[in-house]
Amino acid sequence: MNDNPQVLWPGEQIGRYVIQESLGQGGMGAVYRAVHEQVPDLEVAIKIIHTNENYEIQKELVERLLEECHALAKLTKVNHPNVVSVQHVDLHKGMPYLVMPYARGKSLDDLISTEQMGAQNAVQVCAYVADGLA
Repeated sequence: MNDNPQVLWPGEQIGRYVIQESLGQGGMGAVYRAVHEQVPDLEVAIKIIHTNENYEIQKELVERLLEECHALAKLTKVNHPNVVSVQHVDLHKGMPYLVMPYARGKSLDDLISTEQMGAQNAVQVCAYVADGLA
């Protein structure tokens, strides 16, 4: 039984998706890897924003999430491989979330913290980001 609505556990359902694992936490919320309930090979990343200590949605976080969705929607109109698309936006137990394609591999944070990001790789990543934003 999950007494904390802000924590999603493997096997828990959110919309049409089943949580597989937590990918990380941040100041705005958490990101999970999930699969579609009817198409288990369809992996997605779900970003859900936190509530405050009273489980109330913080208006500024909802606004940030919606701004992120709008920005991604504008960027993905060009269908660029370096820009993630938003597939769905909804509420789960009163908490807003967005669904994006899941990209396998190491996170940029992992590469930097384990010192596997040499100067040449860092320049290449910056070029990918700049290309996606151009």
